[in-house]
Amino acid sequence: MHVIYKNYIFIYNYRTVAIMNTVRPQMFQKKCTKIPRPIIRDLKKIHELSSKKSWEYAGAVKCKIGPTSVKFEKPSFVTSRDRRRVNLEEINTVWPSLIAYHTHPHILAVPLKNSVNKGIFATLPSNADFEVCILGFPQMQNNIICDSYGYYIIDMIDAAERNKSPLPAGAKRTMIDFRQRPEIQKCVFSESGLEYYKTTLKEWKRFINKELNAYFRKVMGITIRYYSYDDEPPYICFDIDQIINTK
Repeated sequence: MHVIYKNYIFIYNYRTVAIMNTVRPQMFQKKCTKIPRPIIRDLKKIHELSSKKSWEYAGAVKCKIGPTSVKFEKPSFVTSRDRRRVNLEEINTVWPSLIAYHTHPHILAVPLKNSVNKGIFATLPSNADFEVCILGFPQMQNNIICDSYGYYIIDMIDAAERNKSPLPAGAKRTMIDFRQRPEIQKCVFSESGLEYYKTTLKEWKRFINKELNAYFRKVMGITIRYYSYDDEPPYICFDIDQIINTK
C-alpha cells in the first residue's frame, strides 16, 4: 500500500525510510535555537488546564526565523473538549506550524502534583503523533507532546540532512517493539482505555533519551527527547532549506 502526500511516496511495509524529494544547495542549512523558558512555562500551564478539564489541547508556537535570531510567540491553543483527541476542525485552525504541540491529560485517579520524589505518570507518543510529524514535514518540523511531568520533542532534522524521509510504518513497528519490552510492560496500566506508565523521572529519561532515541536516530533519523518542565530548556532545529522552499 502507498500514499502520495506533498510529492512524497510512502510505502507501508517494514522499511523504515524513503528518499526525500528535495533539491538542496551543497551544504545542508539548519538553524538551532534554545526554547525560551517562558514558552516552557506556558506549555506547562496549558497542560495543567488540560488535566484540570480532562480535555486534550493542541496548538502552535509561532516563530519568526531571522538571520541571527528566532522570535517566539506565545502558544495558541484549541480543544474539542474531548480527553482523547482534538478534532480536525479545530486542529486546522492552528496546524501546520513549524512548532506544533498537543497535550496528554493527566490520569483522573491521582491529582497532578509538583513533587516527583515518589514517581511520575507518563504516556508515550501515539502512532498518529509520529505520523503527523513525518507527513507534516516541512511545514511541521518540531512536534511537542506535553505530558504530566515533562514533554517530548520529536523532529526529523537528521533524516532531512540525510535526504531521507522516515516511514510511518517504521515508526509504528519500533513503538510496538518498545512497548513489548519487559521493563516497559511492568510500568503500564490503563485508565478509561488510555495508556499510562508508572515510573520515575530518571528511569523514563533513560528509556526515552538513551534507548528509544538512539534507535530512532540511527535507523530513521528521527529524534525523540523527553525533558522535565524544570530542566534547562532544550535547543530545537529548523531545516532552513525547506522553509525557504515552502514560502
